[in-house]
Amino acid sequence: MSVAADPSVSSTPQRPPSHRRRDAVTALVWLILAIGGGACGALVFDRVSSATDPAPGSESQRARRALEAATGERDTILAVLTGTPPEATGALADRLRQVPGVHRVRSSNNRDLPPPDGGGTTLAVGIRAGLTDKQTNATVDAVRREFAGLPAGRAVVGGYPVFDRDLGLMAKADLARAEAIALPIVLILLAFAVRSAIGSVLGLALVATTVTGGLAVLLALSAVTEVSSFAVNVVTMFGIGLAVDYGLLVITRFRRERVHAAAVADAVAATMATSGRTVALSGLTVAVALAGLLVFAEPVVRSIAYGGIGAVAIAVVSASTLLPVLLRRLGHRIPPAPPTPAAGGFGRLARLVQRRPVLVAAASLGLLAVLAVPLGSLVLQGVDTRALPAGAAARRDAQQLEQRLPRPAGAPITVLVTAAPGDPRMPGFLTRLRGLDHVTAAAVRADVAGPLTVVDVAVDGPGGGRDAIAVVDDIRHLDAGLPVQVTGLTARFNDFIGGLTGRAPYAAVVIALVTFTVLLLATGGVLVAAKAVVMNVASLAASLGALVWIFQQGHLAGPLGFTPTGGLSLIIIVLTAVFAFGLSTDYEVFLLSAVVAARHDGADTDTAVATGIQRTGRIITAAAVLIVVVFAGFAGGEVLIIKQLGLGLAAAVLLDATVVRLALTPALMTLLGRYNWTGPGWARRVSRRLWQSDAA
Repeated sequence: MSVAADPSVSSTPQRPPSHRRRDAVTALVWLILAIGGGACGALVFDRVSSATDPAPGSESQRARRALEAATGERDTILAVLTGTPPEATGALADRLRQVPGVHRVRSSNNRDLPPPDGGGTTLAVGIRAGLTDKQTNATVDAVRREFAGLPAGRAVVGGYPVFDRDLGLMAKADLARAEAIALPIVLILLAFAVRSAIGSVLGLALVATTVTGGLAVLLALSAVTEVSSFAVNVVTMFGIGLAVDYGLLVITRFRRERVHAAAVADAVAATMATSGRTVALSGLTVAVALAGLLVFAEPVVRSIAYGGIGAVAIAVVSASTLLPVLLRRLGHRIPPAPPTPAAGGFGRLARLVQRRPVLVAAASLGLLAVLAVPLGSLVLQGVDTRALPAGAAARRDAQQLEQRLPRPAGAPITVLVTAAPGDPRMPGFLTRLRGLDHVTAAAVRADVAGPLTVVDVAVDGPGGGRDAIAVVDDIRHLDAGLPVQVTGLTARFNDFIGGLTGRAPYAAVVIALVTFTVLLLATGGVLVAAKAVVMNVASLAASLGALVWIFQQGHLAGPLGFTPTGGLSLIIIVLTAVFAFGLSTDYEVFLLSAVVAARHDGADTDTAVATGIQRTGRIITAAAVLIVVVFAGFAGGEVLIIKQLGLGLAAAVLLDATVVRLALTPALMTLLGRYNWTGPGWARRVSRRLWQSDAA
């Protein structure tokens, strides 16, 4: 028996002083980065927006900029006051005008606005154009504090800025709650997975550095571009997922290497020479897949892409630098792995599948197809107050404002006509506009200077709903005889959907091609790489079908505590698709690296597949369980979008780790046989050089 295999024998590495200093510096740098990243997490929510704005060159954004130039305002906070004397209302309006970031305050007492139904006073607080997200959030908070100073029940406050702010704050609370619940569970499950409390702590350290590093990346991005509040939750979830994957892979391999190595330092070196390459290849594959999001021009999607790529990079660098240092220092307290049976449980499962590959492949694909069926009824819509929980004050106030404000006050659609209000063509245009389906009112603003007419259009449904989006299309196709542009919340939703759906095929092609190319280089086989991409797409379609069935059709509305909205936001579809594809690719790299290494050691395809599944099955399954726990914590949040994203990613990981990895993969690879590895000679040479004489 080797010395390292005996737990009673100390194997604390004796390293030269220079190496110990280098390890100490590395650990200190990561500690500073983790503390700084944690501070960034506290700051980043004040610098982000939940707006899903379209590309800057879209019609709604061009019209928005023209409207801001004409009015000096970007968005408006609306309020209805009840039981407040005129002098108190006037004093409140004066205080609001002194709030930094407020452009102007209009009141129905001054006949600037129509009074609310049922009596009272209408106030409109315009927020100055040109503010940063941080300044806008500060302005919204200050305005709301002024209204909160009134006696209870006197003020109902709403408008898009209020909704946007509350959505961001609730997303922050969901994130904190999910982390508080999930991370202790992850710590416990990691301890069981690696058979060591110290190993669990090391895995959690990797999670901490990845998440805090991702938040630091987002904070830096917020200084140069718009960053979505959804990016914070996505980067956190994705960072946890990757850190768990890489931590389990490296620590599990380290335990196996300790059986053969005489010293901990030797085991760490052998681990990083094998699993370290798998981590690097996985990170590269996932990062280039996320780079496909940069095909989109929408700022929110680009910020999520940059944040995701940053999280991947930090996870890889942390696993490659910090984890070896911690293993050299504390690895002697992690027990060696027990002997791995030649045909363990996962290997026997693979052999069982290989006996009936056609039946297993057909059953697996059939199950994925059934789950994907609801995707055919997908309805895309925007994000509105229904994304907030039913008891949220912002949602209740928005409903009251909709009932009390005369239309079209707070209308979700704004039409800009390049003509003066007195133009003889305007009456005919307004008549045709008011005659459109679902339009309930259209009023010309009286306070816009220059040769520009602004028309606020109200509809008989929510601003982000299907009917409102259809009205935007109808207005744009209206024979106006005048230069017309449409903006407002609904038009921005519409252009956001149009921009993403228009470029989605290009993004899909980029992601598929780069993933295929990396897997081709890793395996040397065209069919095995193509199979991996196709399986990931099938798994993804099933996950999205489950999302439609649960949230759009509302089958689990009661247990999950949400109100069905009749559709899904496109941002959820895009984020679930890209990040689920990334995590699926991560697992695929783990498995294929072990299969290819076994082949290079002389095994035939069936034996290599069974060996690969035996070596990685426990890692992939344990990682999947841990990630599902984390994502389920987000699915229990209050914000509908975060709930959808958490459940969608949890379903994707669960399907991928079970149906795809343990059943469909061995079945298809068995059917393909030696044709798995047919490919160009240069790709086979790269693969052999990458994985020669070792198994991941």
